[in-house]
Amino acid sequence: MIVLDSSFLVADHNRRDVHHGAAAAAMEKLVAANGALPFSPSTSFSRWSPCFSPVGGSMSPCGLQRLPSSDMFPDVMETFRGQRQGRLSFADAAIVTVALKRAARFVATFDRDFRQVEGVGAVPA
Repeated sequence: MIVLDSSFLVADHNRRDVHHGAAAAAMEKLVAANGALPFSPSTSFSRWSPCFSPVGGSMSPCGLQRLPSSDMFPDVMETFRGQRQGRLSFADAAIVTVALKRAARFVATFDRDFRQVEGVGAVPA
């Protein structure tokens, strides 16, 4: 399992994004390797286009399955408050928490702050 950050989702969706080529290529590899689309916490959908917003059930209109993270709020707070350098936003702390709780080894992101997180790798590198 891999968890998607909003920076990755936006780059994959927006052809004008500077990271679009890398995101599109990485998404193809992720889908081919996993046989299904990756997961994203619902918090990472909240700020972006309707394509990424949760609409009924657990599937977004684009086919990505979202993982509700509200039931993990105490764990997210612990991740957020427990940062040594305090670089992760609250939404990013939710992504890290979901990744760790679901044994995801990677977060697909272009946010460099994820590179400082122990136990979770950031891809594409």
